[in-house]
Amino acid sequence: MKTERKILVGVCLALILANLCWYSFNRRTDQSADVQLGTTIAALSFSDKAFIDKLPHYDQAQAAWIKNDVEVKDIATELVDDDPDDVGPDSVGRYVVVRLEKKAGTTAYIETIGALASKGICFVALVDATNPRQDDGVFWADISRIIKVKNDRGQQVNCHDRFNI
Repeated sequence: MKTERKILVGVCLALILANLCWYSFNRRTDQSADVQLGTTIAALSFSDKAFIDKLPHYDQAQAAWIKNDVEVKDIATELVDDDPDDVGPDSVGRYVVVRLEKKAGTTAYIETIGALASKGICFVALVDATNPRQDDGVFWADISRIIKVKNDRGQQVNCHDRFNI
C-alpha cells in the first residue's frame, strides 16, 4: 500500500508541475489587445453615402485630423450630442463621428483610436469608408466606448473621458 500511495502522490505532483509549466512558459508576456472597446446600444444612422467623405479622419503621416482636406485643430469641436438631456438607456452623451480612410489597415485603426483617447474622447462612431455597414439603404455605425489603447511604448492606457463627466 505504501508503494502505491507514493506512486499516486508522485503522479499527482508530476501533473501539477506539468500544468504549472504549461501555463507559465507557454504564454507570451503581454497578450493584451492593442485596442479594447466597449459596446453601447446606441448607433449612428444616415442615408447619404456622401456623408462619409465629409467626416474627419486621422492622417497618420501628418499626425493630424483632416476634414474636407483641411486640418482640424481640435477634434473636440466635432463632438456630437444627440440627447443633451441624457434621457433613456441609449443616451451615451457626447461622441465623435470619424471615418477610417479607404483601404486603412490595422495600424491606421489603432492610431485613430489612440488619437481620440489621447484627447479624452472615449465615445466614437467609427465609419469604415471602404465598406460601410448598410441595411435597407440606411448606413449606420455603432457608437463604441474606448476603454483602453496601447500607447507608443506598448503600455495599456485607460481612456479618461473629459467630455462626459
